[in-house]
Amino acid sequence: MTTNVTKVDEKLTKNTVFFKNMAKNLLIEQKPLVQAYVIDQVRDKMIGNEAALGVIYSGEAIYTQKENPNLEYVIPKEGSNIWIDSWVIPKNAEHKENAEKFINFLCRPDIALMNFEYITYSTPTEAARELIEDKSIRNSEIAFPDLSKYDNLETFQYLGTEADQVYGDLWNKVKSS
Repeated sequence: MTTNVTKVDEKLTKNTVFFKNMAKNLLIEQKPLVQAYVIDQVRDKMIGNEAALGVIYSGEAIYTQKENPNLEYVIPKEGSNIWIDSWVIPKNAEHKENAEKFINFLCRPDIALMNFEYITYSTPTEAARELIEDKSIRNSEIAFPDLSKYDNLETFQYLGTEADQVYGDLWNKVKSS
């Protein structure tokens, strides 16, 4: 299904009503095959061998593999999205200096390591990665993929309030059908 949608002529994918409705209809068509959309549900179904495949974040994949070693994590050759978890300081923050100190604290290698060990999501702090004792995790392609191997990953872009409302409405139609 994904390949069909991503192979559509680029001119059609530029935020047009046609493309949005086509995507909505494809999602509705595949709905009988989908057991879960929410990450926690997908994770649990994969651990319990209740589903054949699932879309899941890399941090959740590490956890699911610990619970069920028969699982494999792959990035589709057709491409995928790439995400970044970020800490930000609002421009109107009253205590900007304290926020900066807190972010600096979180980036300390020992603290970044504790955060990684707790949530199992990748750490961008190289010094923290070096502190990971489990060699298989420290060198994990799931947690730390070599992005130079992939030329077809993209980040999602915020399209504005109006587009957000349209996508929300379409998603509600998918869920309620």
